[in-house]
Amino acid sequence: MTGADLTLEVETTRVAVGDEVTGRVRVGPAGASADTSFSVELLWRTSGQCQSEEKIVATQPVSPAGPGGAPFRLRIPQGGPMTYVGRTFAIDWCVRIPGDPPVEEPITVVAAVQSPQMP
Repeated sequence: MTGADLTLEVETTRVAVGDEVTGRVRVGPAGASADTSFSVELLWRTSGQCQSEEKIVATQPVSPAGPGGAPFRLRIPQGGPMTYVGRTFAIDWCVRIPGDPPVEEPITVVAAVQSPQMP
């Protein structure tokens, strides 16, 4: 199956550390079958003037056959890292379905905001 047969829908592309990324995987008519299953990955990668690194932090199997596709839910780890773009390197996050080519949807990971406790 090619990436053109798959659609990766992410509900929100800005997510706080410790929160969940949610969305849906849909299979186009050319790739639909009852036994179709994939893994959805949540990962970050570095780029720039550094040694490139990629780390998959969460994976979920999905079987998106059918008109509604399949939901997924992946948690950003508390330890981050957050999305960062600097002069010498960057940290980017994405949700991905591996394949040739992979289907990717970029996301931005930000610091968790703590609300002050009211007395």
